[in-house]
Amino acid sequence: MWFPWFLACGLADAEGEPRVEAHRCAAGYYPENSATGCAKALEAGFGTLEFDLVLTRDDVAVIHHDPFVNPEICTLADGTHLGEEETDRVYFKDITAAEAKSDYLCGGIEVEDFPTQELVEEPIITWAELLDIIEGYPDVYLHIDIKWEGDLSRPPDTYAKVVMEEFWARELPNDYYVSAEYPEPLQAVEALDSSVVTSWSWPSFPDGESTTLVAIGHELQTTLGTEDLVQLANDAGVDELNIPWQVADRRRVENAVASGLPIQLWTLNTAAGLEAFGKWPVEALITDYPAGDAP
Repeated sequence: MWFPWFLACGLADAEGEPRVEAHRCAAGYYPENSATGCAKALEAGFGTLEFDLVLTRDDVAVIHHDPFVNPEICTLADGTHLGEEETDRVYFKDITAAEAKSDYLCGGIEVEDFPTQELVEEPIITWAELLDIIEGYPDVYLHIDIKWEGDLSRPPDTYAKVVMEEFWARELPNDYYVSAEYPEPLQAVEALDSSVVTSWSWPSFPDGESTTLVAIGHELQTTLGTEDLVQLANDAGVDELNIPWQVADRRRVENAVASGLPIQLWTLNTAAGLEAFGKWPVEALITDYPAGDAP
């Protein structure tokens, strides 16, 4: 991947090192958001586990990145490939948790972005099942990413209630924070408990739009002074920002951090990127290769 060095250099290095997060349970090694991947990430001793949650029609939280069953990583249970057109999508809001678990298998398809990923085909797991796995690892920091996408998802208040109440009921000792691509579910989490640390994944990337073009557009606005990171967080009512490295202007990030706004950067999947951004005063670097062996 081409790496824009001008984004990452030019100012004094920060003291210490950012926390490294295993993105989608370290998707560079095992299928993303899978039972095997999350268990292996914990066994490997990665200090922070990041994973995604969506809600089914019957309001059960399951571990998946998209609001629909992703045809790039999942098939029907009999091995039949899912249609890749938008009209073929099966949204979690339209199926039950039992259907999500029985009708689909994920992790058995090769992913071009992760050529060394070990394929493990298995059912979609629930939040409850992932919590069972996490229970044996009290020191692991948890990054709970709520994947709410407007009309494509169940209501944000429902998301917050289901995800957080199930988590709190376990009374796990793990430190954690909650992120989302849109402020609404984070505001709903804050309404339940204002002490929960929330991080807005900014900017939002609408379905079908180029993440690179969206990121560049927002970075230009930020550079021109029309978007200020601290003001963005304040307006959204969140505690932190979780931003893609493509948007990350170092001077503005340092100013935001100096003003008391913690920032995480995602998704850094090259050794050069992890090394360069590791010198920034950010709270965390999110990567699919948390062992430090990114290509």
